[in-house]
Amino acid sequence: AEAAPTGHIFAMAATAIGWLGACWAWWSLRIAGGATASLEASGADVLLWNPLRAAAWYLQKLVVPWPQTNFAVWEMVPSAGVSAALLAIAAGGVLAGWLAWRRGRGGALLAGLCWTGLAIAPSLATTLSGVAETPVAERYLYLPSAGFAIAVGALLAGALPGLRTAAARRALAVAFAVLCTGLLALCLQRGLVWQNDGRLWRDATAKAPGYALPWIELGKAQAAQGEADESLGSFERARGAKGSAPTLAVASYNTGLIHAQRNESFPAERAFRDAVTLDPGYARGYYGLGRIALARAMEPGPRPPEDRRSLLDQAAADLKRAIDASPGFADAWLQLARVLEARGDTNAALLAVGSAERIDPRILSRPEVIALRRSLEMRAAGGG
Repeated sequence: AEAAPTGHIFAMAATAIGWLGACWAWWSLRIAGGATASLEASGADVLLWNPLRAAAWYLQKLVVPWPQTNFAVWEMVPSAGVSAALLAIAAGGVLAGWLAWRRGRGGALLAGLCWTGLAIAPSLATTLSGVAETPVAERYLYLPSAGFAIAVGALLAGALPGLRTAAARRALAVAFAVLCTGLLALCLQRGLVWQNDGRLWRDATAKAPGYALPWIELGKAQAAQGEADESLGSFERARGAKGSAPTLAVASYNTGLIHAQRNESFPAERAFRDAVTLDPGYARGYYGLGRIALARAMEPGPRPPEDRRSLLDQAAADLKRAIDASPGFADAWLQLARVLEARGDTNAALLAVGSAERIDPRILSRPEVIALRRSLEMRAAGGG
């Protein structure tokens, strides 16, 4: 009985190494996806209270998942005092499980609780500024939920033998069946919300109306359904809501897109300019400005040659800034090719088309790209 601690130490060390490896993999994927980490809030908030509040929120959602939302914000997370109380209760549960395990029983309960805590821990990094648009997310509970289910199952299995009568055991089984039935019904109801993007993001905007990201996603869903007026209204709501500078830049860019589709060039230009003001490294904002300048330069009707040349120069400058910000932006290369063609720089335009095709070979199947390349090749062959 006394020889076990060495094995326990090795098991704990293996668990810790596995957890650190999972944290490293999770963090690497976040960074590869474009996340950055910055400590904008005070040290106590970032390093202590924010992670504790997030951990308490996850524990609360494991027990009572509703209300659910795919976009959670700090206002939905328990306060520091409530979080401390929830975590104290959770710590008591882990301690009880450990004591039961030391007495030779309760191993499944302790394993489930440890699984839950270790699976939640990596997601607490989202409380750092810049890592994610929201500090917590229900999707991070997929893996912890499995551990929590093991712990609950172990509790029920341990409770059944302690019930002295068959009637008591049946009552527990019926209560559990009723609970599972209710949870299943609520799960199916939530599944209906996830059936389409419009329904999902309407739900999110109802629960977090003051934040930009849900309004942006709702606007995209509405635009995909051909609801231009509604999508423009959603993007405008997003521009006046809370969000990081890159998120608000996306809202401005999408606002500009709707105006551009309506041939409203001046509102579109203002929106695109707002986007690059909010996020000077936002490639699509410069792309939008370049397209507006090109469209104006190619408008039919009398225009002084110097004005047309100035607009083409502006379009080229904006598109080059888009390419500098995102060298793999194939459509920006294509628009730059059109600008260079209009300026009479055929060879440079062919090189730009070639760059777009190397980035995205699927571009070759577009009729407008085929026509552009053919026109440029004919000019080059003719010495034009």
